[in-house]
Amino acid sequence: MTVNLTLQHASEIIGQDNVDLTLAAGASAKVSNLTVASEWLTNNTGYLVTISVNDKSGNVLSSKRAGLSVEDDWTVFPRYGIVAGSPTDQNSILVKNLEAYRKELELMKSMNINSYFFYDAYNEATDPFPEGVDSFVQKWNTWSHTQVDTKAVKELVDQVHKSGAVAMLYNMISADSNPKNPALPLAALAYNFYDSFGKKGEPMTYTIGDNPTQVYYDPANPDWQKYIAGVMKSAMDRMGFDGWQGDTIGDNRVTDYEHRNSTDEADSHMMSDSYASFINAMKDLIGEKYYITINDVNGGNDDKLAKARQDVVYNELWTNGGSVIPGRMQVAYGDLKARIDMVRNKTGKSLIVGAYMEEPGIDYTVPGGKATNGAGKDALAGKPLQADATLLVDATVAAAGGYHMSIAALANANAALNVLQSAYYPTQYLSVAKDTIRKLYNYQQFITAYENLLRGEGVTNSTQAVSTKNASGEILSKDALGVTGDQVWTFAKSGKGFSTVQMINMMGINAGWHNEEGYADNKTPDAQENLTVRLSLAGKTAQEAAKIADQVYVTSPDDWATSSMKKAQASLETDENGQPVLVISVPKLTLWNMLYIKEDTTATPVEPVTNQAGKKVDNTVTSEASSETAKSENTTVNKGSEAPTDTKPSVEAPKLDETTKPAPSVDELVNSAAVPVAIAVSETAHDKKDDNSVSNTDQGTVASDSITTPASEAASTAASTVSSEVSESVTVSSEPSETENSSEASTSESATPTTTAISESHAVVEPVASLTESESQASTSLVSETTSTIVSVAPSEVSESTSEEVILMDYQKTSIVGIDSL
Repeated sequence: MTVNLTLQHASEIIGQDNVDLTLAAGASAKVSNLTVASEWLTNNTGYLVTISVNDKSGNVLSSKRAGLSVEDDWTVFPRYGIVAGSPTDQNSILVKNLEAYRKELELMKSMNINSYFFYDAYNEATDPFPEGVDSFVQKWNTWSHTQVDTKAVKELVDQVHKSGAVAMLYNMISADSNPKNPALPLAALAYNFYDSFGKKGEPMTYTIGDNPTQVYYDPANPDWQKYIAGVMKSAMDRMGFDGWQGDTIGDNRVTDYEHRNSTDEADSHMMSDSYASFINAMKDLIGEKYYITINDVNGGNDDKLAKARQDVVYNELWTNGGSVIPGRMQVAYGDLKARIDMVRNKTGKSLIVGAYMEEPGIDYTVPGGKATNGAGKDALAGKPLQADATLLVDATVAAAGGYHMSIAALANANAALNVLQSAYYPTQYLSVAKDTIRKLYNYQQFITAYENLLRGEGVTNSTQAVSTKNASGEILSKDALGVTGDQVWTFAKSGKGFSTVQMINMMGINAGWHNEEGYADNKTPDAQENLTVRLSLAGKTAQEAAKIADQVYVTSPDDWATSSMKKAQASLETDENGQPVLVISVPKLTLWNMLYIKEDTTATPVEPVTNQAGKKVDNTVTSEASSETAKSENTTVNKGSEAPTDTKPSVEAPKLDETTKPAPSVDELVNSAAVPVAIAVSETAHDKKDDNSVSNTDQGTVASDSITTPASEAASTAASTVSSEVSESVTVSSEPSETENSSEASTSESATPTTTAISESHAVVEPVASLTESESQASTSLVSETTSTIVSVAPSEVSESTSEEVILMDYQKTSIVGIDSL
């Protein structure tokens, strides 16, 4: 029996390690020293880690796969999550719910979330955390009178830091929660030029019902800038936050106090005109140490914000916003991509998208509640969130080069994890099924592992023609913009030395992303098989095209592939102009596929590294993609009038070279198209922006620890054997697995992850067994907890000899219990 570890970047195997075992019936063994050496790793790079267990004939007994990101700057590939009040306790953040929050944060950590913003965790906009106050009730919050325990907030911020992530404090950039008694004189307020947020000439005010909730200052007002900078710096210093997630109520044409009654537009300006100067003023007043971003509601102010020193770009997108595509609103998947493309072109950054799914409408003035849309009916009927609706938005945003912020920790008694369905984050009516969480987990692994292909430096839309046909020759890619449904939306991107083709399945469904009608508007597309993708290679020579045809791969986060990158069958044809066309066979499409085409025909393949002498192998994936599910998937792996659409809606309170010998495939190397393995790392202090650290976010399951190590240090240190400070252990047992008869990946509530720890000399992959309560709460110092992964084998399935290596008769009845989770 052998335990194998493989580290892969795109199609290249970077490094491997394995340990051989001899196991007797009914016995268990602990295996150490599966190592990911720091010299294998490059900063701001995503990797796929696969761990598999094989019998002595090479058959896969069980396996897991996860994305690993090595990064010294989370803003390059932001993966944003939410912490907000609990719907179980009047939207409050309470000490008594800390354990529930911790469990959710551990799960989100395993989903590679590297940044969190704490929503509505403040007392009031102009005094977020009063000094000397342990708990406060939000007086402005008239619908639930939310309570916030500052100890709870501090402990959650600490937990975020221990995971190697950053914590952002949410607050409006120009709001005052006391409309009748604002903190600054009336001269500092913004005044409506048109009837919009109140009457013309009156202070810009947000009202819920008949209750004025917030009044707004002009972000350009220097007195306001100095005041709020001092307030926010004090709050972030005392509570340990790393930055400010600034929010806006939407754009509006305003005047200053002196010109509040003027009808001359020259005396007015848009609130968004001052976003950039406000951000830059905050950077100067608060300091570069703190991160800052502003929610540009519905986008469109990219030109204004181009000179802003904001660290990431965040847009909350609504269907009432104007699309980048002329003459449209932002209602379709393609409109989301268009906005992401615009931000990328203007700023060079990957857009964080806030796009809330379904938004169940329920009128609670009616006894028992009355649904006002299909999603509301679903919620009242107790139905969960429609999984594919969420996954399709995740796929669209990621394939376009952005990140969909959707996962939230709410300490919700009705959900192990939450997916945002409303702009008021504690109000999430639809539960999230375990299988949906499992799929979300797999998508997060994919987005992390292939981040350089999806949104790396230089990745842009390709000008090469691309299309998709079915087995009958019917063209399924009917609309390159992605605004029409009932198609396989296909678009190409290019990067340095490669291209990708993104395939989003909309067969049998419409292109609307919001899905407010819930299950009445089915979002599960018709699965496709045996597709053909044609990609123009115009400009390539015949020789170059032939080389490229041998460097085509397919992968998907969906269950048929679970991030496994497989060699695809590809051939060449010529178009009417005699230019080469790459013809690629795609065996299956569920929701989202990505084709990876290596176009660098001169590069020498990376020579893989093995941690065990004599086990060096070729590093290029060469096996053809198969429509069959891999063996391992059969195992259990335990504005004002001028811009009315830029305002937030009212809301409740991705031919062989004959001179080259065919190389073994990844499937041959790890003998599996595995499902995810968790990555976590041991704990170190978090030093905010000055840290310049590698963040190896763990990628696997419900609980783990993390570490940050300076990127320069991690990249330069040599591989070595495992020291006493970081150890890895795999326990192999011949006891039967409790889930041995399961035929597909399943959610295990008790399992804990495999971890990777990067020390000064190396990184260690550490499969972790399910911990007892006391073990799971054990503190860590320099290293991760010493735990183990259990590989279970029923005694009846092993050979009678207790001195020989176990021979497994039924591979579906063996599981890696310790790293089972999702």
